[in-house]
Amino acid sequence: MSLLWACSPYKPLATPSGRPEVTIEGVTCPEVVTALAEGALDQGWEIKEQSDVALAIVEKYEKVHLSAQESPSPLVMLVFNCISKPGCVRVFANSKKYYSSATQNDRTEQTTERHAQGLQQTLDSLVSVLAERKKPHPASALPHPAAKP
Repeated sequence: MSLLWACSPYKPLATPSGRPEVTIEGVTCPEVVTALAEGALDQGWEIKEQSDVALAIVEKYEKVHLSAQESPSPLVMLVFNCISKPGCVRVFANSKKYYSSATQNDRTEQTTERHAQGLQQTLDSLVSVLAERKKPHPASALPHPAAKP
């Protein structure tokens, strides 16, 4: 295992994999991906790819200045992957610099330890968001079925 970390762009985090990750009980991968997608869209990101078990998002084009077509500024791409386990899911995150232009194929480069720590904070917040969604709402807060809007 130490051989793999020799090539890592950052020192391992204090998680089982050493990468940004969380384990969330009582949810499904589609619920996790939906919560991540909603949060990303709310914050101005664009969805590059989405499935029931994965989400890739990039910064909106308008947020990034392209200096020249041959030498584009990188976008940040965040990739979230979800693995179902009995009674829980593990969610992994990765951050990359993403280059795309008319003169190049899409390509990515690994980013830094700072990004890994930020992603871990995002995943830790995700646990709270999903726990809040699972809480039962008091009956008094729900509209009465016969009430007219």
